Amino acid sequence: MKFVCAQQELMDTLNIVSRAAASKSTLSVIQNIYFEARNNEIYICCYNLEMGISKVILAQIKEKGSAIIPIRLCDIVKKLSGDMVEIDCDDKYIISIKSGFSEFKLIGTSAEEFPELPAINADYSINIDQGKLKSMIAQTAFAISTNDQRPVCTGALFEVEEGILKMVTVDGYRLAIRKEHIVCDINCSFIVPGKTLSELQKILADTNKEDVIINAAKNNIIFSVGGYSIISRLLTGEFINYKSAIAGEYIYETAVSTSEIIRSTERISLMINETFKIPVRCVFTDENITLSCDTPIGKAEDVISSRGNCDGIDMSFNSKYMLDAFRAVDTDEMKILIREKCKSVKILPPEGDSFLFILMPIGRR
Repeated sequence: MKFVCAQQELMDTLNIVSRAAASKSTLSVIQNIYFEARNNEIYICCYNLEMGISKVILAQIKEKGSAIIPIRLCDIVKKLSGDMVEIDCDDKYIISIKSGFSEFKLIGTSAEEFPELPAINADYSINIDQGKLKSMIAQTAFAISTNDQRPVCTGALFEVEEGILKMVTVDGYRLAIRKEHIVCDINCSFIVPGKTLSELQKILADTNKEDVIINAAKNNIIFSVGGYSIISRLLTGEFINYKSAIAGEYIYETAVSTSEIIRSTERISLMINETFKIPVRCVFTDENITLSCDTPIGKAEDVISSRGNCDGIDMSFNSKYMLDAFRAVDTDEMKILIREKCKSVKILPPEGDSFLFILMPIGRR
């Protein structure tokens, strides 16, 4: 295998593809990078047996072939000063990397040892603008569980019904739902691991450049965008009944500035640390919300304006959970609805329900 390609494009590709390399594994090849030189292109892939990222880039192919190249190549390519890079792998898998006046050698391995990526015969295919999908991930990721005791909650439920894509995450203390209209005439649902969505979010552009193509099968899914393909296993099992969690009568309601409640919560949180994880007390009235906290470090109280019918409602919340939800709001103002008997609060935009967040109180008075 021998080829020449642009240093910048190779570096950019490796920066993303290498995120799917295993950090620790008894199978050493999945800690490294698969290269295959084809007609005028190179196929580059990393696969950790749960998620794989690949891309094809243009190159001048001098000799076709394939090899596993150590992950150290990423650091080397970043430091190269030349505009072009030549990579040559001999029959003993000695990898030579040349650029400008620099030359490096690495010891590679046979490509035959690299595990084969799952073949996907898609049961469902969905197209969505990548800016919208990035926003959906950003506004729901905070509620993905990190507790492996309930594996399905370590991912996000994708649910398509009547042309609406809904993304749902829940960790037992909070819930997040984000909706987008899409052109799709099928109904389907599947659960994507949170780690996969985290890597996908880093690839997606904020602007609406092109659609993401999502192809899902029974056990695997592939996201295709910008020349990259992210293949991942799907989580199996029954997702939590989130519809029952948002049901019930929310009889109290208030409207508040998003930026004001974020800044107020940040100020109160100055009295909270890892040692003293005291909840933030929130007292809702018709005209304001009083946030306070009393810890061994000290006391803090802050009052912000609001508009509602919440006179005398008194609840307490984890400050981090409050901030995670408030920072996920993408409107200047938010509605806060309080369920009967102060069981939970629901956070919505001023109009509609493009997002919906639920926080569970720690206690109430």
